[in-house]
Amino acid sequence: MLKALVPLVAGIVVAGRWSLPVWGAAAGLAVSVAGAFVLRRWTAADICIAAAMFFAGWCAVEVRPAPRAPEGERVMEIVVDEVLSRRGGETVAEGRIAAFAADGGVERCGAAVRIWAAREVALGEGERVEALCEVRPFAADGYGLYMSRRGVAGTVFLDPSRVMRRAEGTLPWAQRLRHVAAERISRLGLDPAAEAVTAAMTVGDRTGLTPEMRRRYSLGGVSHLLAVSGLHVGFVFVIVNLLLWWVPVLRHGYVWRCLLAVAAIWVYAAVTGFPPSVVRAAAMFSVFQISMAATVRFDSLNSLCLTACLMLLFDARTLYDAGFRLSFLSVAAILEWGVPLYRVAARRVMPSSANAPRGFGERTAYALRRWCRSALLWLWGGVAMGAAASVATMPLVSYLFGTVSLWSVAAGPAAVLLSGVAVGAAAVWILFPVPFLQPLAAWVTGTAAGGLEALVTACAESGSLAFEAAAGGVATAAAYTAMAIFTLWLWSLGRR
Repeated sequence: MLKALVPLVAGIVVAGRWSLPVWGAAAGLAVSVAGAFVLRRWTAADICIAAAMFFAGWCAVEVRPAPRAPEGERVMEIVVDEVLSRRGGETVAEGRIAAFAADGGVERCGAAVRIWAAREVALGEGERVEALCEVRPFAADGYGLYMSRRGVAGTVFLDPSRVMRRAEGTLPWAQRLRHVAAERISRLGLDPAAEAVTAAMTVGDRTGLTPEMRRRYSLGGVSHLLAVSGLHVGFVFVIVNLLLWWVPVLRHGYVWRCLLAVAAIWVYAAVTGFPPSVVRAAAMFSVFQISMAATVRFDSLNSLCLTACLMLLFDARTLYDAGFRLSFLSVAAILEWGVPLYRVAARRVMPSSANAPRGFGERTAYALRRWCRSALLWLWGGVAMGAAASVATMPLVSYLFGTVSLWSVAAGPAAVLLSGVAVGAAAVWILFPVPFLQPLAAWVTGTAAGGLEALVTACAESGSLAFEAAAGGVATAAAYTAMAIFTLWLWSLGRR
């Protein structure tokens, strides 16, 4: 699937620069597929399949173009999809233009926009606002180019004097579940900072995060913890399987546990709003859960590339989402760099069970040494995985955000552990909000989230291992080319 993913991405990138009629891209796809069937030789078939994936990426761009926003000032009906933050009384949200007034009447639109609303407007999710406003397009470089490639048409400012009508809409069931989960977290009575971090990490509710908190987490190298990603889906995967440990004793219990775990993973993905990183992780963990139930081998890298191909074919604009790229790169680096480093250390550090002593005292000492070495291996595994993910994403983070922080390697394992404890305790409380669990859940969640806050604050205020550095496009491409060559060299060593 890696051989299929590379030409697919190339087709999407090329289609973003040169337009081609849909029938032209479809014709190229059909000819390439036919060539693969006719030739049927390894080299020729691989070339035809690569060409087919290239044109498939081109088709994915041309078939689903981003809707264009109306030009000029006019009356528009705007639907608020998600409230991102409330800064100084202003509301920042994501939404779409449902319809607008045109010369011939009312026209439907569907263009995605970033909404800024004044203090007096106070938007809510699902609300429909009819107002006289104008869509201001983004600049053609930097952040504006990133938003445009994601399919966001521009920004809309809602002034209270120009709002004509407001109506509450019906929220989707996933957003209603998110509001219920956020309300249950608020009942824990946590510190405001701890509550904001817990809500962001657990259910993706980022309205309580302040710019200062985002800056500290960025300097601390753990800003990815504030956005629900594959790491948090992994926490949910572990928690669900622990809660369902007894199901296999029932008839067809392994099947039922598999179905319930996969359903829970995708419900969690829906509650968080289906961000690309969560969709990728949910698909991978679903395949992993099914492979455990079917007792078949799970190829992590192949599943990762297959998931990326399906997501890009469904929506080619996902390629330009920062969360998708950072998530894919970090997981790929963990699989190809971090896991081999951990396995090499495990083979050298862990004592062989074949040489286990037989006496009680010797067995006790052997078990104690094995436990200590397991703890060291766990620590080394966290450092190796964090270092691999940090190195792989560092050029892209520098290119997109202009910051580089090495604290992700030094403090990453401790931050991940604290976030896992906070998310786990909050998730159990959300699922079982019984009164006698509230003090324990509040203490565990508050202690973990408070410890994470203290760790991030110490890293951010240290003034070392974090600095501003914006990498250019050529430098970023060169860095990832070098990483690809290094990975191919490692693969050649493995084959030998």
